Amino acid sequence: MAVSRNLLTLAACTSLLVGIGAPVHAVDEPNPLDVIQSVAPEVLAAAADDPSAPAGGDDAVVVDAGDATAMLPDDPTDGVTLGADDGDTMSIGLPNASEADAAEAEAAGVVSYDNGDGSTTVPVVRDDASVQILTVIDGPEAPREYVYPLELPDGAALHLDEASGFVSILSSDGEFLGGVAPAWAKDAMGADVATHYEVVGTTLTQVVEHSAGVAYPVVADPWLGMALVQRVVWTSSMKTLQVYSTDFARVATNLARWAGWAEVQIKTPGTRENTTSMQDQYLCHFDAVRLRKPDKPSWNLDLGRPNVSWAKMLLSSCNP
Repeated sequence: MAVSRNLLTLAACTSLLVGIGAPVHAVDEPNPLDVIQSVAPEVLAAAADDPSAPAGGDDAVVVDAGDATAMLPDDPTDGVTLGADDGDTMSIGLPNASEADAAEAEAAGVVSYDNGDGSTTVPVVRDDASVQILTVIDGPEAPREYVYPLELPDGAALHLDEASGFVSILSSDGEFLGGVAPAWAKDAMGADVATHYEVVGTTLTQVVEHSAGVAYPVVADPWLGMALVQRVVWTSSMKTLQVYSTDFARVATNLARWAGWAEVQIKTPGTRENTTSMQDQYLCHFDAVRLRKPDKPSWNLDLGRPNVSWAKMLLSSCNP
């Protein structure tokens, strides 16, 4: 899948979606971006900031993060497409897509689809080509179930971890291909609204238990991703490998740890990093540092570190 690394600008999307300038919303409807900004500003802050819309194409937004891609459709019935550099792709259908309007440009990396049922779907593409598919729920008449049918690689399946709420997408061999972060929903006052996922076959449903007692609008989302490593950089001395994980990797299940190490190897020229010690340092960072220091920019793997037990490595915070 050949796409540009540039994510759409409002002007580019305007040329694709004929006649659209600034998004137009009815006076009595809340602007979905205003709602999201008030409830979950961190989501919009993470949107990819250099989007593109291929001339003459069917996609409103395309992101190429090097080893992963994301495409938002102009026509909501086409669904969102995620791809990995190994050729794996998956498509995620959007709620009530057959009744929804075509994409409206909202901001760089963000479009919206008015579902015509009291809800608006607002996908936000991040720099790591993961996608947060937000739903803005205007009032109690809106649906409580939002259905996302997935088209997965042959043999792949959805696995819901009831304890964490994370949904893993696993190959027939149990390899981690991608996943969906735990469900969340908040009302206009920032209060949590009860929500959960249900999985039947390859269909994911988010149930949002909103009612007249909550402050509308309500915002909810599934966050889907595939890539776990954005890039790797050897220090000038070539003694330390700096691994920059994706935002999505930092919320993923531990089932993703080995897939992350595989990405490190794919992205690292040569084989210097392919030692038991370097592998264990990465796994230690994924298991511990990822949770203890979620904002740590890079996980540093030291080439000269001797091979020790995982327990000793953990006690030393994964590095000497």
